Amino acid sequence: MPWRGSTAERERYRSEDGGADALDVFVNASKDRFDTSRLWRWVPGSALLAAPALWLVPVGWLLGPSALGLATPELVVGASPLLSVAMAALGVFVGLGLRLNSPGERRLLLASTAESIIVMGLVGGAGAAWLAVTGGTLTPAIALALGAAAIAAAASTPSTSTPGPTFARLADLDDVVPILLGALLLAAVQEPTWRAALFVVGRSAALAILFAAAGWLLLRGSHGEAERVTVVAGLLLLLGGAAQYLGTPALLTGLAAGALWSRAPGEEFVRRYMDPIQRPVVVLLVVAAGALLTITTAVVVAALVFATLRLAGKLLGGRVAALVLGITARESLGRLLVWPGVIGMAFLVNLAQLHTVDPWLQLAFGAVTLGTVVGEVASLWLSRGVEDAS
Repeated sequence: MPWRGSTAERERYRSEDGGADALDVFVNASKDRFDTSRLWRWVPGSALLAAPALWLVPVGWLLGPSALGLATPELVVGASPLLSVAMAALGVFVGLGLRLNSPGERRLLLASTAESIIVMGLVGGAGAAWLAVTGGTLTPAIALALGAAAIAAAASTPSTSTPGPTFARLADLDDVVPILLGALLLAAVQEPTWRAALFVVGRSAALAILFAAAGWLLLRGSHGEAERVTVVAGLLLLLGGAAQYLGTPALLTGLAAGALWSRAPGEEFVRRYMDPIQRPVVVLLVVAAGALLTITTAVVVAALVFATLRLAGKLLGGRVAALVLGITARESLGRLLVWPGVIGMAFLVNLAQLHTVDPWLQLAFGAVTLGTVVGEVASLWLSRGVEDAS
């Protein structure tokens, strides 16, 4: 079906090689409104947009049982279907970036995977060593590793020595491995064997591809703006609702659907009509994480250690990714990759809902949520250094 929008709209959606990270729109939704390269002037509005967890997590915490008690754990758990839809939407955003049509794109995937593995190995290894001493299981350590891997694309404007498109695509593809491993972990904590967990993950992906194919046919046959918006909204509700009902990872269902749509004719429709929901999705998930957060001394210490290890891993991983890609400004790329992503927080929210009674997982959840806030503060400072240096 031919594109019914203007040529300018078509080019706007085709100009980005990869799907936008959910946090991209928070930071760079409209370049006409503010220039993120001037973020480092510490303009309050720009800073809030660049670091949503810095203010949304405290808002959620104030609404939660630790403060005002308006957003009780029961309320957050009761909102699980809505949270599943939001997580499916995040997965779609990542999946839309999985268009590996050239050797350069595949090299970007290799670089992003190497960078993710370095961060997960450093954070997860430290967590596993600590839990081995204290008598915990490996599940919280894996959760910490997955929570550390994600980054937020376009959270800062790359310097002239670091190509913007390369950084954006690297950040888009960086979330793929954590989502896949996170889906396997979520399935493993619910199923008795790894074989059963693999079956759950495979079923989730198969159902998502089936729903996405049906949705693509509906989009191809739809007429008018209102009809297309209804189709996209219905598909997201179907993906998130099915994941919630079947107990399957919503991020994975969204990723599989987005990956199929990214290679199908008319994927511009999906991008266009999902744009308005990206910011509400981020707000919902980050506020929910804040509401579930319980701040203790152990959580604060774990968050500081988590943020420090994640920072070190991202700086090292950035150098390795730059080496793979042949980028000379290796230190600058590492500084840009330190921005925390909302994918890790969404994964921990999902895990915390399933295992609210596990104290080690609750500690891991608190470390990732509070550590994301600390990471955003560090990212503001480090990225300002990149701008100053350029």
